[in-house]
Amino acid sequence: LGGTSDRFGPDAMLTVGFKLEEVSALRQMLDRMGADFVRIIPCSEEMFQLRLFEAFGREGEREGGEFALGAKKTIFLSGLSGEEVVEVVAAYKDSGLDRSVFAAMLPANAEKTLEELMAEVHKDDALLVSFQSPDFGEALHLLD
Repeated sequence: LGGTSDRFGPDAMLTVGFKLEEVSALRQMLDRMGADFVRIIPCSEEMFQLRLFEAFGREGEREGGEFALGAKKTIFLSGLSGEEVVEVVAAYKDSGLDRSVFAAMLPANAEKTLEELMAEVHKDDALLVSFQSPDFGEALHLLD
């Protein structure tokens, strides 16, 4: 990775809904990209009530613990430039891992709870996916 534009927060990736072996695959992906400095923080269900910046303050990769496996796969990125975020998303798409929704920590969302943000990003994602479907005209009615 290598970009120099604005950054916000610690160099980290907060993963929601990922199994231990998937977190390990993410670690390998980041290492291959030269992003070994990016800490991976698997999210547990008890973290859903934390504000995003608090969740990024939790300890990183761990062998055990309760991962929020029932949650939809979501990756929150922090501390990366816009260019680096694009690189991570592209590498993820090429990784063969199941589809995930991505979001970045910004000053505007750092105070929101993880639960709030997950609802927002998955709602936005569902809307975007519907725009890409053959039933696009039907999705436009959702905006009224």
